Amino acid sequence: MEQMLLNNPVQRVATDSDWEMIGSFFPHSAKSSRFAHLVNEKLLSSGGRAAAGDGALKATLLESNPLEQNAILLDQLKETFGRVLGTTSEKLSVVEPVTKYGLDSLMANQIRNWIQSNVGVDYSMMKIMRGPSMEEMTIQILEQLTGAGSAESVQGEIKSELDKWIVRSKKISNPRLRLFCLPYFAGGASIFSAWHDFLPDDIEVCAVQFPGREERGDEKPFDDVTKLVEKLAEVMEPLLTTPCAFYSHSSGAGIALELSRHLRKIRCKSG
Repeated sequence: MEQMLLNNPVQRVATDSDWEMIGSFFPHSAKSSRFAHLVNEKLLSSGGRAAAGDGALKATLLESNPLEQNAILLDQLKETFGRVLGTTSEKLSVVEPVTKYGLDSLMANQIRNWIQSNVGVDYSMMKIMRGPSMEEMTIQILEQLTGAGSAESVQGEIKSELDKWIVRSKKISNPRLRLFCLPYFAGGASIFSAWHDFLPDDIEVCAVQFPGREERGDEKPFDDVTKLVEKLAEVMEPLLTTPCAFYSHSSGAGIALELSRHLRKIRCKSG
């Protein structure tokens, strides 16, 4: 822990830490953009309603007029992005895409969790990884909070089982090829969110989102590869109407191999 605080090495660790105690041993960490919010968590929690993280921000927003709501949430969102990115909010622009700052899926999940716990809105991680600006996020979050969004937009948030499992950032009506991408261990579909920008227009990127990953984090993960493969094959069946290919890495490669074998067995039985 001392090495991580002082030398900033590449390695990362996960610990159950008493940050208040750590702050007493390493006073400089209380001023660090990376650790200050952890060391000063109790102080921040008692410092005001909007910082408490127990629903107080949501209550404050609901009690405010629309202009105040926008300013309050945008300010809190900017501060949160600064903490997660390890920088100060002054260095961030609210009109630039949030992905411009090197936001990865783990960071996006922290942002999603903060929104859910403080505002009570389920803002999906895939929406964050598509690169909205903080101003756009603020408007969308407030629309969900106040119910100001149109019926069409609310309906659009209700995903089919296919869309939960297979994330397509850019849907193509008659693709020449569907590229199914399976993420590595603990990874999610968001790592493939921009792949369509680097491929021909007639190739549809179909990123697999497993239960327990990213915006499906509250769902129970599969602990049996055979059952996972069978379910995935069932869900993706409507998309197997065109030639397809698999891209996978690490544990995703093992699942892709078993999935390929399973699909071949089904085809042999039916043909």
